[in-house]
Amino acid sequence: MLWPVRQAWWCSIVGCWLTILAPRAMPADQVWGATPYRIEIWVAIDPACGDDALFAELSEALATQIDRLIGGAWDARIKPAPAPLLRAALVDLDHLPVESWPKPEATSTAEPVESITNRPPSEQAHTESAAIDKQIVLAVSRASAGWQLAARELDGGSGLQGCTVRRTANDRQGLSEAAFRTLLAAFAPLARIATVEGKAIELDWRASKLPHRDPGLQLMHPGDLLLPVVREFDRAGAVRRVQPLEWTFIRVDDGAGSPNRGTLFSGLRAPLGRRRRGRVEQVAIVVRPSAGSTRLELCSRTQPERPLIGYEVYAHAPDSTETRLLGATDGRGQFLVAARASEPLQILIVKHGQEFLARLPIVPGLFAQQRAPVVDDDLRMAVEGYVVGLQERLVDTIVRRKILLARLRMRIEQGRAGEAQPLMDELRKVETKERLLNELAGRERATVTDDPVSTARIRKLFADTREAIERYLDPNEIDAAERELAAARSGTSPTPPPAGDSAAEPSAPPASTPAAETPAAQPPTTPPPIAPTKAEPAAAGAS
Repeated sequence: MLWPVRQAWWCSIVGCWLTILAPRAMPADQVWGATPYRIEIWVAIDPACGDDALFAELSEALATQIDRLIGGAWDARIKPAPAPLLRAALVDLDHLPVESWPKPEATSTAEPVESITNRPPSEQAHTESAAIDKQIVLAVSRASAGWQLAARELDGGSGLQGCTVRRTANDRQGLSEAAFRTLLAAFAPLARIATVEGKAIELDWRASKLPHRDPGLQLMHPGDLLLPVVREFDRAGAVRRVQPLEWTFIRVDDGAGSPNRGTLFSGLRAPLGRRRRGRVEQVAIVVRPSAGSTRLELCSRTQPERPLIGYEVYAHAPDSTETRLLGATDGRGQFLVAARASEPLQILIVKHGQEFLARLPIVPGLFAQQRAPVVDDDLRMAVEGYVVGLQERLVDTIVRRKILLARLRMRIEQGRAGEAQPLMDELRKVETKERLLNELAGRERATVTDDPVSTARIRKLFADTREAIERYLDPNEIDAAERELAAARSGTSPTPPPAGDSAAEPSAPPASTPAAETPAAQPPTTPPPIAPTKAEPAAAGAS
């Protein structure tokens, strides 16, 4: 009877030791930081160079440089570019079609889904992912005075192509070094967004636990800009959706390292979650645009086919409060935003009349064209014009009533009541409160828009004008003057008005224009927040 007990006891001891000695799964952050970049480098050599040995020479030199300076952070494979990529890269690398890139084969990796999706251990599975993280094409051709090199990257995780980087080499001897520096400039590091606290971002860089063999080699620098990308996975760990966040950037604050700190700039409300959740991963890719420009297109967010014409575009630096007027959108609702070397990231302010419509962080030159659906403010602008005219009529009416009432009472005091009747008749012809309110109500009923933000602003314009009319046009004033005139003619004291009929007279007439506390040429740099949508900037931006 003791043997089964002893056997169970020994089995439990062995099981405990096996549990202690068994290798434990590496935490997700350590897996990310200890995983090298898997890179395919495609060398596209112009056949006009006429040198069959050039590819072997370049590939050997690049492999040596990568191993000597970068080390284990790159798992690079150098290959000759296939024919479609070769032709496209040599013809126009700046407009390289995504279809020209070779498609990497999908392979099953040994990395558990937990490392990228934060799933519980009971749901961990092997993920089906692309074998290649980065593809970089290096185009080599002869120039009039040496060699011309150009490189461009395709990020496998986001599908985004980087900007073209160009270098030159004076002779064959310096070609290998120039080619390596061109690859480094085209390479875009990746970071996982670890935490989000307001505008403060904590970044965890890919392969950060695999230090470079050259300590002086830095692939990330203070001031670098990153484009956030949200990736969703299915229950099997395969990528289901990839969404780069428009109008959102992260600026590196303290250089390389892991974790790192950055500052968030966005035109969307809460574009990033505070932490990883479920099968959603938040990453960011470094963007280094070349000098150029981006064509901004503004359209109505409720009617995307409708361009917004004549909308003013302002800009300011991320850390500055000084804005400058860039111009206004043309007949197609477009405006060209030029890059500035001193300000790679610019904050655009879209304004129409007295209203702010959007706050759009942008890196000019990163994309050739960006479309921003914002609040269609044309109807509100038309209502504002009508309200301004109505308020001017209100001011004229108030002034005219005051003058007529003063002249009428002066004649009564002088004992000339018989001469005051024409003034009373003229006073009765002045526009009344009821007439202005009926006209305002009719215009309000005819003003209809399907945009809730524009509707709220239009209602406020009508409400403010209605309040001014009711406050400054008191019909009891005319009734009281008529009683005074009748009493003066009969030689009796005027009958006092009923209690509560005579409201306190306002001290000053209303302004002749709607509220416009901010000059049109100098808008504040922090407009109200805008509602986020998928690739839609808010109608009242958030920082």
